[in-house]
Amino acid sequence: MVDLALPSGTPVGELLPTIVALARQHPDESPLCWRLDRLSGASLDESITLAENGVHDGEVLILAASDAPALGPMRWGPFRTVAEAGPPADVSQFIPAVTCVWAAALASLALCASLTGHPSIHVLIAAIGTSIAAAMAVTGQSPPAAVAAVSLAVATGFLTVPSGPDPANVFLAAAASASMALALLRWADQSASTLVATATFSALVAIAVIVPIVAVVPVATVGAVLAVAALGVLGLSGRMAILLSGLTVDRHADIDERALRGHATLTGLVGGCSGAATLGAVLIAVGCHRYGAPSPPGAGFAAVIGVVLLLRVRTYVDEARRTALAIGGLVSASAAFVIFVTAHPAQVGWVSAVLIAIGLGATRPPRLNAVTARAVEVLEYAALVAVVPLACWVGGVYAIVRGVSLP
Repeated sequence: MVDLALPSGTPVGELLPTIVALARQHPDESPLCWRLDRLSGASLDESITLAENGVHDGEVLILAASDAPALGPMRWGPFRTVAEAGPPADVSQFIPAVTCVWAAALASLALCASLTGHPSIHVLIAAIGTSIAAAMAVTGQSPPAAVAAVSLAVATGFLTVPSGPDPANVFLAAAASASMALALLRWADQSASTLVATATFSALVAIAVIVPIVAVVPVATVGAVLAVAALGVLGLSGRMAILLSGLTVDRHADIDERALRGHATLTGLVGGCSGAATLGAVLIAVGCHRYGAPSPPGAGFAAVIGVVLLLRVRTYVDEARRTALAIGGLVSASAAFVIFVTAHPAQVGWVSAVLIAIGLGATRPPRLNAVTARAVEVLEYAALVAVVPLACWVGGVYAIVRGVSLP
């Protein structure tokens, strides 16, 4: 490294021979042509002066041969590391992993759905399976075993409450699932996003199920509470991922590891919230179809959930998050469609025509400009504003207030 004092008003091309003569250490091995590069990798324009190139006093420049490869941009900021970090590649075999998860999920479903036999034996089988799967996940770093442990924990919690199924069974199953997922997060790094999604989904379900445990409420009310809670957590998912992964401005050590953890946490939060909001829309559809809940607010609320999830897709670049939001949005929109056509079968024709037009139009989306982008933002804000009033309508809050206010 050589410190040089150079005139700022002389073209760079005229200064290069002097700079080379002062800086080179092996004249016989020096190339014929040279260039000056910034630390960012950009080369200076030789036809203009240092001042016109924007070179300031004390700036460090690199003297390089003209045929040398460019240095390229430097990763000087931790935010670049966080933005460009990605989850580690999944090296697990597909068929064994799917088989493990399929077997555990099917066994858990069978144990929970069985109304005959010996419940104590079913609980014992689920508990032993949970313990073995959790041990395999911890000792072998096996993501499929971690998912199997969470699935069997759901069955264990569900079967622990006797004389079910009741909301208490669902609450304990969700609590067991969230607890197992959070416990396995300390060891199962490869399945962090899946475990975070499971814990998020289970925690939201547990919160929503508290309502029917405390009071007798319709299924649609539980779905409305679940969807509102999920959308609220989804809006805070970015900040929560930063806090949970330790990506604060005063901590720069080991930024790569925390960036990967932050991406996995954000993916899990988005996936769990999308699943919970979608389940809320499905519960509202079930309440409208089987239990006589009012269809206009139910269809409107499910449609709003679908719009919010689909419009949120554009804010992410990660495929896993975009896929989770897109699937959740489409399922919620499907729930709204089912509610509407079930309540108004005579209107199936024109509603189907509109649906076909939307589907065909999605294959050729319009080019976004500033006006269109702003209109999409306004539409998303309007949908978010409509969430709480529609949820209160679906949940019967307005009817309760109206009944209390009457003399």
